[in-house]
Amino acid sequence: MREYSDYVKAVYGYLKNYNKFKAQVRILTIKIKDKEQEIETFGGAKIANYNITGGSSGGSVSNEVEQRTFLKMKLQDELKQLQNNKSHLQRRMELIDEAIQSLNETEQKIVRLKFIDGYRWMYVSCECGYSERQCQNIGKKSVQKLADVIFNFVPAQMGLNFIFIENKQDKEYHTDGL
Repeated sequence: MREYSDYVKAVYGYLKNYNKFKAQVRILTIKIKDKEQEIETFGGAKIANYNITGGSSGGSVSNEVEQRTFLKMKLQDELKQLQNNKSHLQRRMELIDEAIQSLNETEQKIVRLKFIDGYRWMYVSCECGYSERQCQNIGKKSVQKLADVIFNFVPAQMGLNFIFIENKQDKEYHTDGL
């Protein structure tokens, strides 16, 4: 069971790396296209040649067929892994986007400017029309709200610490390192 601050730290990390996630999705899209083209141009396995005496050409073609088949299977596995990685990143980004949509307009603006785009608090405060301290407080509360939405908390008090229990329905989001 993770403590609340672990989830908040994870959300800070997601927001900080959001633009990297977008770039990785674009790069994976290019790699997937390249891998699909490589598989397409690779072609199928060659058919064994038979010589005049009626036998096969001595087993070398069979080894070549096996090697080509193995190589094609390896390329297809690599393609599948690239597609899985892209899908995982896209799901993570969709989750972050949906969580951000749950915030009000000011909170969204502060989160995007400070945590995604990386501007200083002074710039954020000028853009939003609040003091730096107010923006910092709004930003902190907004990230806590995002953690609540992303990780779907059910609070339970233990002593003076609050521990948040993961919702069983959303377990898939937590097991893959999100």
